Amino acid sequence: MPDQTAENQPSIASLSAFEQFLLQFIAIIYEPVSVTFLGKCLAKMDMLPPDVTTSGRTELTGVVARLREAGFLNRQNQCEPVLAERLIRMAVDNGLFSRFVALVEKEAPVSYQYGKWSTRCWRAMRQFRIGVYSRD
Repeated sequence: MPDQTAENQPSIASLSAFEQFLLQFIAIIYEPVSVTFLGKCLAKMDMLPPDVTTSGRTELTGVVARLREAGFLNRQNQCEPVLAERLIRMAVDNGLFSRFVALVEKEAPVSYQYGKWSTRCWRAMRQFRIGVYSRD
């Protein structure tokens, strides 16, 4: 995915409520993420948009593929940094940020002693970003 500026980013407003919700969650996760992990987290959410039920794996795979094709996600299902900033601000504004954070920290905790180095780095960066947006 090429670097994007605010002017040439895909339009978030053109997406469904579920797609926006999912992108906000992915932006907070920050690290490369699998559809399996997303499905596991969605199944545990009590905050899905009112018009959405927990998606099945096939449906979720299709949504993620469409978001990738539209330029919202890269091959590793991550948002480009400028887009991620916008999405996280949206999550803060709509009151979902702290609930997303609690779920991400529970399902993908930071370990500074175990796990792959790259995973630990992504998660440390995620925690830094969470601190910034939490003003903590």
